[in-house]
Amino acid sequence: MFLKELLKKTGLDYEVIDHKVSNITDYSKDCITNSIFFCIEGYNKDGHLYIDEAIGNGCRTIFLERKVNEYVGINYIYVENCKKVLAILLYYFNYHKLKRVKIIGVTGTNGKTTTSSNVYNMLNYFGYKCALIGSNGFKYNNYKLNHNNTTPDITTLYKYIDYCFKKHIKYISMEISSIAVSELRCFMLDFYAIIFTNMSEDHLDYHKTIDNYLHNKLIPIYNLKPKSNLIINKDDNYYNEVVKHTKCQIYTYSIYSKSNYKALNPKSNDKEICFVLNNQVYHQKVLGLFNIYNLLPLFFFKDKLKINDTEFMEFIYTLGPTDGRMNLINFQNKNVLIYKYKEVKKYD
Repeated sequence: MFLKELLKKTGLDYEVIDHKVSNITDYSKDCITNSIFFCIEGYNKDGHLYIDEAIGNGCRTIFLERKVNEYVGINYIYVENCKKVLAILLYYFNYHKLKRVKIIGVTGTNGKTTTSSNVYNMLNYFGYKCALIGSNGFKYNNYKLNHNNTTPDITTLYKYIDYCFKKHIKYISMEISSIAVSELRCFMLDFYAIIFTNMSEDHLDYHKTIDNYLHNKLIPIYNLKPKSNLIINKDDNYYNEVVKHTKCQIYTYSIYSKSNYKALNPKSNDKEICFVLNNQVYHQKVLGLFNIYNLLPLFFFKDKLKINDTEFMEFIYTLGPTDGRMNLINFQNKNVLIYKYKEVKKYD
């Protein structure tokens, strides 16, 4: 794709020196011949300070927010919000790849890592190629990469999408953090489905108020298209607030409320959880009654993929705990429970 064609697709009207676009990045070291470089002002670094390095590596077009010394032969495009324009250009530049993958987002205060991992494990177990993006990094089978945040920066996210495109991976199960939404890390992405786990106070050091926190949780849900799917915990106190602003298809799960997928007779002991759904008894070898909530969204995919009850029960029974979540280990003849392990990072 050439620059003028890309700008036309995005509705940006600028007079530019046209060139073929090799890649789009906000990391100067990733620039190659015919790159587009975005100057992002982050918490620790300012992209405007790396323009010379980007040009030295072959960049032909710079998007930036403030005036700098300009070189002949380079496009300098000044915009108000580089993060937003970066997301828009990446979307249209990679649109052919996005059409080949179904992205399943998981948002909420608690349960994102376990729920997204359960989706990943289920789809791969039944032969549907699925990658995982979240707190534990990017993963597909034995291939694994680490990143710094629950939801990675947007250029890293599109690198993962490119990997999935090349490997013919049909699904991505992905955690969506409220901070990532606020920072436009998943802006413009089309979600096949979003799972909303629950809502309680968190990240108020960043969002300042619970209303701001909730608003950023809900933005991807509000933007779901009518044919997309919302799978939501009906027992959560914010259920009514969430569903009243979306026009997509809604599927509910619960333990206490009437829903599409209601777990009956839930039980938990020091070895497993179990419950009844559609007259079938499901057992999972994990700890904590709340893990039933992390399993119930899987029934949506079971129905969509027409997986029979017996095979699904067998899968649930083989599904162990997620790394760093409710892991029981024996240490010096004592049982130690890792309730939740996560390296704390500022503004995740």
